[in-house]
Amino acid sequence: MKLLKGKYLLPFWGSPDYLTRGRDPLGLQTASLATYAKLIPVITNLTSRIRYFGLYCWLLEEYARDIGSTNPDDQKRFIRRAELLIAFMMVKWDTQITGIPGHLYAEKHLEADLLDIKKGADKEPGKTETYWQLSWGAFGQYYAAAMQFAGLITHSKEAQEIYIVTEKSGRPLAEAFDKNLKQESRRVFKDAIINGKIFKSDLDVLVDSFAINRIPTETEEYQHYLHLLLGPDIPLAEKIQQEEENNIFTQSYFRKTTMEIILRYIQEHHDNWENFKYHIYKQKGSFLNIVNQEVSYGWYFYQMNEYWHYAIETLFWSMLYLMDSVGEEYNNLPVNILIVTLAEHFFNEFTDETETEPDQRFSIDEAGEFINSKDEKDLTEKIKTDISRRGPLKAAAKGLMLLFVIWHRNKDEINKIDQFVQKYGISRPGDVLEGLKWIEKNKQGDTLAFIQQIIQRYLINRHLHVAFSKMGAGTKNTLKFNIEHNLISHLETIEPTFTTPRIYSLYQIMADLGLIDEEGKITEAGSKVLNES
Repeated sequence: MKLLKGKYLLPFWGSPDYLTRGRDPLGLQTASLATYAKLIPVITNLTSRIRYFGLYCWLLEEYARDIGSTNPDDQKRFIRRAELLIAFMMVKWDTQITGIPGHLYAEKHLEADLLDIKKGADKEPGKTETYWQLSWGAFGQYYAAAMQFAGLITHSKEAQEIYIVTEKSGRPLAEAFDKNLKQESRRVFKDAIINGKIFKSDLDVLVDSFAINRIPTETEEYQHYLHLLLGPDIPLAEKIQQEEENNIFTQSYFRKTTMEIILRYIQEHHDNWENFKYHIYKQKGSFLNIVNQEVSYGWYFYQMNEYWHYAIETLFWSMLYLMDSVGEEYNNLPVNILIVTLAEHFFNEFTDETETEPDQRFSIDEAGEFINSKDEKDLTEKIKTDISRRGPLKAAAKGLMLLFVIWHRNKDEINKIDQFVQKYGISRPGDVLEGLKWIEKNKQGDTLAFIQQIIQRYLINRHLHVAFSKMGAGTKNTLKFNIEHNLISHLETIEPTFTTPRIYSLYQIMADLGLIDEEGKITEAGSKVLNES
C-alpha cells in the first residue's frame, strides 16, 4: 500500500518522521556550490545588501559604548531590535526592495501608528511570533560568518559570546557609517532600540541615513565597501598567515575578477547579464581579455556541472513522475524490472528524438555524434517545457541528449578540468568530471545498457545513499521512493533545479554601489572600476 505523503517509517529506528523535499536529492549539486563559494568568497546568497556590513559594525560599536554588557542576551536584543526597526523603515519606504530580513513581519504589522519593536523582536519564553526565529537574528544566521571572514568583526577575548569590531577594518567602517548619519536620525534610531517602540511617522526621519540600498557615494563608507569587494578574497587569511609560522598561503582575488567579468560582459553584450556563464561555457573558459583566466575557467566548470546535474535530475523526475502517474507499469516493481523498463522507454524516446532507427544498437560515442549539433542551453529550455507539459519520456530523452552533448563537447578538456578542480579543492563525488571520466571509459559500450547503468548508479543507488546520509546527520527524511522486499514504490516527485550562485547577490551589491544602473547598463563608476582593474 502506498504511504501517504508526509508519513514514513524510518528504515532503522522505526520512529515516525516526515518527508521533506530537500534541494539536492541526488547530491550532484555540491560541486557547483563549492565552485561558486571559491569564486565569490565572503558574499553569500543571503548577504545581498552590503550596507548591512556597515550597519552591524556601527551597531556593535554603539552597543559597546552605550551598554557594554557581556551578557549575550543583551547584545542579541540590541541587534534584533535594530534589524526589525530597519525592516519597518524599509517596508514603509518601498515594499519592493528585496534582501531585507524581517520584511514579512514588518509588512504584517505596519498598520499601527505606534510600532512595538520590543514585541516583534525580543525573544521571551512562550513567545512564538517574532520577526526572526534564531536568537541572533539575521546577523547571526546570515552576516556574522561573512563579516568574520572579511575581517570586520570577531569575538571578544573577555567574553567569547560577545561580538566586537576589529581594530583594522571593523572600527573604521563603523566610523565611516556614522559619518553618514544625520544627528536626528541617529537619535530617533537609538531611542527606538532602547524604548522598544517608535511612531510610524518617525520612520521617515530614518530613511535618508539608514536606507540599506542607498549608499552615499564619494564617502568613506562607500570606499570601504568597494575596497572590501575589490580586495583580497579572504582578508582574515592575511592575519592567520602572519600568526602561523611556515604557513604557505597565496591570496586570491577571484571575487574581484568575477566582478570584472560581469561588468565586461555587460559592456560588450546587450543581452541578459546572466548569460555570461553560458558564454564562458561555450568558450571553454576563455573570456575576452580577463587577466585571471582561471576565474573564467571556474565559471566554465560551474556551468558544466549545472548542466550535468540538471540532466540527471531530469531523468530522476521522469522516473518518479512515471512511477506516480502511470501506475503498475512503473510502480511497485522489482528494482531490476523497473530499471530495464525505464531504460527501454528512455532509449526508444531518445531514438525518436534523434531520428535514429528504434532497433538500431549504437555506442555512446556514436550517440554523441547524433547530437553534436544540439545546444545545452536550448536543451534545458526544452526540458522545462516538457516538464510543464508533463511529458516524462520526452524530458528524459532530452536529458540523455544533454548528458551526451556535455561529454561530446568537453571530453578533450577532461585532463585540464581534473588539474583545475584538484588545485582548488572543488571536486565532489558525482560531479561532472567524474561523469565525463565514466562516459569516456564506457564510450564504446552499448547505449541502452549504459542508460540502465545511469538509472542504477544515479537514480537508485545515489539517491538512497544521499537520503540515508542526510537522515544519519539528523536531517529530515528526503527519500523520494521506498524499497521494501526489493519492490520500489513512489513517495514524492521533485523537479530538476539549478543552483543559485552568489552572482545574484554580487550583482545586487554592484547595483547598490552604482556600478550598474536600473536598466542593467554599466555606469561611469562601473567603467572606472574596470579601467583600474
